Amino acid sequence: HIFEGTNRIGGRVFTHYFTHEKDQYFEAGAMRVPLSSFHGIFYQLVDYINESDLPESTRLNLIKYVLTYPGNGTFANGTRVGDDATPKSLNWPVPDEYATKTAGQLMKEAIGDFVDALRKDFQKTFDSLVEEHDDYTFRAYCHLVLKWPDEVIDFVETVMSQTNQFSLSVPELVMQSMDFEEKNWATIDQGMSRLPQAMARLIGYNKITFGARVVGVKETNSDQVALVVTGYNGTVETIFDRVIFAIPPAALKMIANRP
Repeated sequence: HIFEGTNRIGGRVFTHYFTHEKDQYFEAGAMRVPLSSFHGIFYQLVDYINESDLPESTRLNLIKYVLTYPGNGTFANGTRVGDDATPKSLNWPVPDEYATKTAGQLMKEAIGDFVDALRKDFQKTFDSLVEEHDDYTFRAYCHLVLKWPDEVIDFVETVMSQTNQFSLSVPELVMQSMDFEEKNWATIDQGMSRLPQAMARLIGYNKITFGARVVGVKETNSDQVALVVTGYNGTVETIFDRVIFAIPPAALKMIANRP
């Protein structure tokens, strides 16, 4: 049984449909998946759904996702440039040795060796990366290890990603960069929300309770788990053999009454 805290399924997968006409939708949440081995489980799930006994109308058709396109530029400091933006072209004040390097070139200098090593021996390199650098945010790594000035770090972060992304740990930023190096991406035709909707049909809507927020978790003497759930019908307590939390770890603090 699934207790869904909101009035819809999908979580961060959320397609907004403007009309019922074809292609009139916007992805307000997760919108694309790289065609990489790291995301194999997603494609296995799509295959599993397509091979099920669900109606043909629920079939998930993967189409190419266009991540970027010639002409997509960068606008900063009153200047519009293409993908080859450098601090000099954007009037971004940095020391001379960095002025003519693109953000991509600087990022490659920062993590290129990690990426190459991961491709040769993933597990060994990943373990070493976590052991040696997991305590660093990527910004701290660039500042303390690479000795980059703050102006250079700000330039690369602004052009390559978004504000505060460099607060991620070094291993997380490296893994994310490897994902985005993938040139081929896929999305689900007519909206990513069709994936959780198909999953819900496989499970059965009779096994999903909407507007049911878990507020407590209790261990029982019989090695079972009791959930305290509050919703439209008040508060109820239900016992299960096993419970899986499908919420981000940071949100677990919302359930104060737990072991």
